[in-house]
Amino acid sequence: MASRWAIGNLKRGGSALPGLVAALIGIVGLLTGSAMILGSMPDPTRHAYDATLWVIGGYALFHAALAAVMACFLVARSAAGFLSARRLGEARIVRLWVDYAALVTLAALAGAFAPGLLS
Repeated sequence: MASRWAIGNLKRGGSALPGLVAALIGIVGLLTGSAMILGSMPDPTRHAYDATLWVIGGYALFHAALAAVMACFLVARSAAGFLSARRLGEARIVRLWVDYAALVTLAALAGAFAPGLLS
């Protein structure tokens, strides 16, 4: 939502910086969620379910970390004045990546914690 807010502000001629900072805060939440998956899982050599959760958690953590790097790059471009309504390509790519990272992290969290909650 925050990245969409930032792009909307840019299209209206405003600053994208508040929305991008809010997006970074959300990405920190994605990183925390991914790290929770990896921190709560037992030894991956013990059972195939544990190894699968380690792979899914690592996949989510990788995508969240890359989204953080991409968002930091976008914040730096915005602070330097290189982001405008005419140059939205990078912002749209970052928005898609952040949306995908959020979806992957939510799916990984559901896969990691739903079986324990349902049993």
